[in-house]
Amino acid sequence: FISDDVLIYIKPQTSFYESDHNPLICWRGSGYNINNEQTININDTKIYNAELIVDNKVWYTAWWFDCGNYKTISQLEWRLRNILKGEHYRLINVTTKNEELLYQEINKILSVNIFIEISK
Repeated sequence: FISDDVLIYIKPQTSFYESDHNPLICWRGSGYNINNEQTININDTKIYNAELIVDNKVWYTAWWFDCGNYKTISQLEWRLRNILKGEHYRLINVTTKNEELLYQEINKILSVNIFIEISK
């Protein structure tokens, strides 16, 4: 999903035994420099967060794994829950032009079960 100010990327789940990678690998490969990579907590949900810098412009990005009812930043955790509980996780990556907008968009996504909403 894309607008002038927001990019929301939902990457389908790989199988629990397939390789996956951190979104920063793709951002770096696209020419972005990464700054202030950290883990933040929003509404009791741990989320990775970083600044993307290219051509003297700063973008703000955050990502986590989401199955609708449960969110995690742990590769091991989503893979175990997939095996043991049959939960299907997707990578959610939100990128915005400013930090305030990033938190607004994250809060919107966290407030709904996005996968039920998308299928309606």
